[in-house]
Amino acid sequence: MHIVSRQEGVLNKVARTFKRQQHDKHGKWVNGYDSVETHVDLLDLGATPTKVQIDDIVGHSWTDFLCDECHKDAEYLVALRDGKKVIKVCRNCLNSALKLLNKETK
Repeated sequence: MHIVSRQEGVLNKVARTFKRQQHDKHGKWVNGYDSVETHVDLLDLGATPTKVQIDDIVGHSWTDFLCDECHKDAEYLVALRDGKKVIKVCRNCLNSALKLLNKETK
């Protein structure tokens, strides 16, 4: 288990994710010039873009970092591994799980 920040988990990957989603199976941009221009704008932000910078280019849905349990946005999540699957959980959900566990084991 380890902690993942919004920067590491989402923001640093937006340009790469955008390109992957906007290319068709032949490697052509789905929305033509607009997609190319948007991708260039994202690349111009550098290696550590901010949430505000990305939101200004493609909108907040690209910068959401959601807990897999409560689906609320968070700056940091704990990544728990279940085999090959990774589950990311916020502090509130971890605290709720701990309370539940403590109640059941008393």
